[in-house]
Amino acid sequence: MDEKHDLPNAPEIRRKNLERYLEAMHKLRPRIAFIAEAPGYRGMRRTGVPMSSEVLLPKISEFLEVELKKATRTKAMSEITAKMVWDTIFELGEPVLLWNAVMVQPTQKDGYHNRSPKRSEVQAFAPILKEVLDTFQPEIVIAVGRTAERALQDIGVEAKYVRHPAHGGAKTFKRGVAKLFETV
Repeated sequence: MDEKHDLPNAPEIRRKNLERYLEAMHKLRPRIAFIAEAPGYRGMRRTGVPMSSEVLLPKISEFLEVELKKATRTKAMSEITAKMVWDTIFELGEPVLLWNAVMVQPTQKDGYHNRSPKRSEVQAFAPILKEVLDTFQPEIVIAVGRTAERALQDIGVEAKYVRHPAHGGAKTFKRGVAKLFETV
């Protein structure tokens, strides 16, 4: 809990958001899954929903027909990876299961700057990733970045790779996804 930004019941709101998201995915049965690295401190860390941001919550709620709530008292934050991923989903016009190889974002000591997960952190969450994919059984799994690609390889899941949009990869991500969806 981040007392500077969170509402007093923020953990409950995030848990409920994730629960509603997963219920929507169960109902919608997406044929495609995007697996990324880990929650961002500006994204899932604040919303509870994989690859999302507070700015996107209303649009995601409408698209998935589910109520998702803001858990912070401060200004809604945007997150670049979430925006790119959801713009892709909105253009595609069909639901996509979103998940992360690591479910807790590793941060720098200040708690407000992401760092790449260690191999041991990815391995610790591998059983959860496998269970999510076994549960939803998407036809197509897309690894968003090398960390996700390695995590999927470790659990024996065949995935198509696209560059992660962070750190200058936005254009390459867009081109990679467009190319994949030409054949999907």
